[in-house]
Amino acid sequence: MANTIKLKTYSDNTEEAVASVAVSPGHLLQRDSDGKFKPHASALGYAETLFATEDDLQGNTILTEYEIGTRVFGYHAYPGDEINALFTAAENIAIGDKLESAGDGTLQEFTSGVVVAIAIEAIASAVAGTHYAVKII
Repeated sequence: MANTIKLKTYSDNTEEAVASVAVSPGHLLQRDSDGKFKPHASALGYAETLFATEDDLQGNTILTEYEIGTRVFGYHAYPGDEINALFTAAENIAIGDKLESAGDGTLQEFTSGVVVAIAIEAIASAVAGTHYAVKII
């Protein structure tokens, strides 16, 4: 497992906001009505390609969760960027599979929603809290 959320990027388009709920690096994010970050909560729905990154300025890793009320670093991913994202537990993903929001900040195999990314590594029964590489499309 890589020790960073941003695996391959073409910009440094980061943004900060306070966490309205607990957020983990690798979560797909959205803003709430107060402008705070929370995990994307609309399963299959449109999602800004905004991912929580690790707070390495504080010595934190991709396994260090942001607590409610702390400042979250988010990265606006562009097409072609490669991100270490979190997946829904027990997902079986092949390289090249299309991915969508699972509605809890994680990604899942595409069913009928809005495609956010494609898998660039195979996943055999995803483990909750484990990061897997995806390419933003």
